[in-house]
Amino acid sequence: MKTLWSIALVGFALLIGTRVPAEAAASTFCFPGNGGTAVVTSPAVAPNEIEPAAVSDGYNNNTCALTIKTSITPADASVTFNAKSITVQGPSVVPNGPPAPISTNVVIVNTFANSTVILQAVDFVKIDQGSIKATKNVTIKCTAPNCPVDVTASELIATETVTTAVNGGFGGPGGNLTVTANGNFSITTSTFTGGLKVKFTSLNGSVTAICTGGGAGACKDPTIPPFVSATISAKCGNPPVFPCNLGTLSEAEVKNICIPNPNQPLCDGGSAEKDFIAAGEINLENSSLTTQRHIVIQSDAGPINAQGFDLTATGPDGALTMLVKNCTGTVPPAHACIDLRNAILDVVGPINIKVAGGCPAGPAISIDLTGATLKGGGPLPIAGVVVNACNGAGVIAGP
Repeated sequence: MKTLWSIALVGFALLIGTRVPAEAAASTFCFPGNGGTAVVTSPAVAPNEIEPAAVSDGYNNNTCALTIKTSITPADASVTFNAKSITVQGPSVVPNGPPAPISTNVVIVNTFANSTVILQAVDFVKIDQGSIKATKNVTIKCTAPNCPVDVTASELIATETVTTAVNGGFGGPGGNLTVTANGNFSITTSTFTGGLKVKFTSLNGSVTAICTGGGAGACKDPTIPPFVSATISAKCGNPPVFPCNLGTLSEAEVKNICIPNPNQPLCDGGSAEKDFIAAGEINLENSSLTTQRHIVIQSDAGPINAQGFDLTATGPDGALTMLVKNCTGTVPPAHACIDLRNAILDVVGPINIKVAGGCPAGPAISIDLTGATLKGGGPLPIAGVVVNACNGAGVIAGP
């Protein structure tokens, strides 16, 4: 017996010496009022409020509406927030600390190696002024019929180099960003990237991904609406008429022409995969995206609204597939099943743009390329640019 006690004491001492943490448990707290609510804030004074430390290992109660109003530091490498609905609402009620530049968002950043942050809800997911980041996987799911995911003024970043700072981790390697909504998915005025994969899916609705900053705050052509700079507009008109006399330009005017707004949201990633998949509309209007591999933009019913879309696929495996399977979605009279007016597609590999079925009867336009610039390449037999509307039965406008 004495020997057994000795072994037990030695084992206990080893645990203390190695500081092995106790396995934490996800919170299931839910206040019964208003159908069941839990609010993460600090100080927690109302009956339905809890401190951020209480959910440092996540949350698991899909009968409760969860609202997160202050930043949370994950306790381990895998943190899941599972609730009836999830609202991440910034700015954080408790100020965030360094590193600089300090974010005012509600920050949920998992910096453990191979880490994961999962947000999973039944009714809806809404993220406004939130920063959701992990070194391996950021996953957002919404499971009920027509359950929407809406992201504004936020950051969704999955790379090996994430930090709590503004844009911390953007441009880093590794990481998978995956958003799957049963209903509509919208991400606007927000920075997003997954070093390896970016995949946005709406199973029964639309995908809207509006990002004007590009991979590095890329500069738009300052002569093409709607990106006509103030300098060009003042000197040459809007829309500009050439030739025009720019005269002597000040430093500020030169910067206004071709240096982007540093506060624009940035969008990059997908070195292995980049997909935008929807049952209905895909809206990429005036967005600027970069990719290194094959990017797939695919809608079951259409339309794909990519007017002013600026895509740069510079990697050795860069390619683009843009497909509407059967164009039965609502197409406004001024648009097409695939609308690429004034778009710029600069792709190292092949470009394949196709409406497979459901082309509107002529003279309605199936694919509109008016004012577009399409540059594709790659090895034969699929080199260059292929545009096909219903095997030649649909109307293709533009060059």
